[in-house]
Amino acid sequence: MIPLVCIVGQTATGKTSFALQLSEVIPSEIVSADSRQVYKKMTVGTGKDIPTDFSFTENSVLSYFQNKKTKLWMLDLVQPDEDWSASQFVKTADTILLGINSRQRLPIVVGGTGMYVESLLNPPASLSIPKDDELRESLSFMNVDELQQHLLHLDRKRFEQMNRDDQMNPRRLVRAIEVAQWGPSAQKTSEKYHTMIIGFRTSPEKLEQKIRQRVLERLNFGMLEEVQSLLKEYGREGFFRFPSFSATGYRETLALLENEISKEECLERWTKREVAYAKRQMTWFKKRPNITWIDLDSFTPNEQGKLVNRLKTWYSAHI
Repeated sequence: MIPLVCIVGQTATGKTSFALQLSEVIPSEIVSADSRQVYKKMTVGTGKDIPTDFSFTENSVLSYFQNKKTKLWMLDLVQPDEDWSASQFVKTADTILLGINSRQRLPIVVGGTGMYVESLLNPPASLSIPKDDELRESLSFMNVDELQQHLLHLDRKRFEQMNRDDQMNPRRLVRAIEVAQWGPSAQKTSEKYHTMIIGFRTSPEKLEQKIRQRVLERLNFGMLEEVQSLLKEYGREGFFRFPSFSATGYRETLALLENEISKEECLERWTKREVAYAKRQMTWFKKRPNITWIDLDSFTPNEQGKLVNRLKTWYSAHI
């Protein structure tokens, strides 16, 4: 199996920063597991924060960012009006991780989209079920209540296992119906990775402070211009049509630009959504076993050095 380090946790906890530090001492490449940073033209709002010494390499197969030490994968892959899913993430990530391993470098998956990480490490049978355009067209005329009833009729257990947000999300319901129609015929794939999972966390109070400060910086340095550019290209309708724009901050900034809310209200709404998202992230990861949690409140340089040495030892044992 391929050795793989995953760095997970809530937004604004320094996951990518630590991965970049790790790449300074271990030959490695970083793969983003973020469901929004995959979109082009959405840089400020999604917090890509790519260091200035990285350059973009356009590749006929997959593009990436690179400096002298490492590569950053799975950023800026698709346009905001294009589809992207956990299934596409897993298929693409599998290819990238295989390539990294073949170059005798450690793959490091970094991100807070729990479903992506979980699907990569424990691929559900549903990943093998293809999109059914004809079915999706027929379901497009149904409202949420009708989709719920349709899924309940097909597979009540599947519906009851969905969280409340997904039960109210037409896209999630359509995909669940798509999967349910296959019944038990789809098969899970075997495990491919020998994994060490590191989780970063901090106190709710400190996390909210970090989130608020980061949101304010984005509003002051580029978010307004980014949303104006996207609005010009995709129109107001696009902000409510394409899933990419459901990323926190974009619709709030649109409301600010349209003078529906003040900058202060935009800051409050965006921060509130980001904090709620961070809580959902933690709820997801808490249910996952085998995560070594790092409390950032006590993560001293000495403790950081110990963690790096532990990862180096682990990788050496699994090459």
